[in-house]
Amino acid sequence: MRVLIATDAWAPQVNGVVRTLTSLARCAPQVGMEIVFLPPDGFPRFPVPSYPGLHLAIPDVQTIARRIEAARPDAIHIATEGPIGQTVRTYCLRNRLPFMMSFTTKLPECIAARFFVPTTWSYWVLRRFHAAGRVTMASTGSLVRELRGRGFHRPLGRYREREPDRPEAHREPVLSRRARGHPPAARPEASGAAVS
Repeated sequence: MRVLIATDAWAPQVNGVVRTLTSLARCAPQVGMEIVFLPPDGFPRFPVPSYPGLHLAIPDVQTIARRIEAARPDAIHIATEGPIGQTVRTYCLRNRLPFMMSFTTKLPECIAARFFVPTTWSYWVLRRFHAAGRVTMASTGSLVRELRGRGFHRPLGRYREREPDRPEAHREPVLSRRARGHPPAARPEASGAAVS
């Protein structure tokens, strides 16, 4: 299965989103998946005021469409809500393609701290943005619950809920291969290819 991941966050940035995506690309072949990235490479960029080192791309619709069509993905995942994510979302909606999304950064709180925009406004925009996806992936059970509380539809965590009414037991324990009596799995060195 080939999965195209659209992301505004990419090298040379070093952050949780970039690390998560590169780790995912390394591990995906173990479960029969091929990851192809649609990063901001090749697009003009502008610096984000008050956030040194962060630049956002200015994608054009035709190039995004060509990159998606060249990748020929079986599934599309929008990892970020920036201009790349917005443009891929629009392409998918226009072409009636299903897609899933991620909620990885508390963007409304970041915007409020930097630009004094109320978080309620940003969450309203993000609710509308994420509502178009089949599912919104979240990293923890507590974030899934928070998103549900904020009116997001279909948030899904990485872990299955074991006892929803007991927050301290919000996920099933994951045993390492070694703890189950197996040798550690080999770590593949390959990373996902970028579509250009």
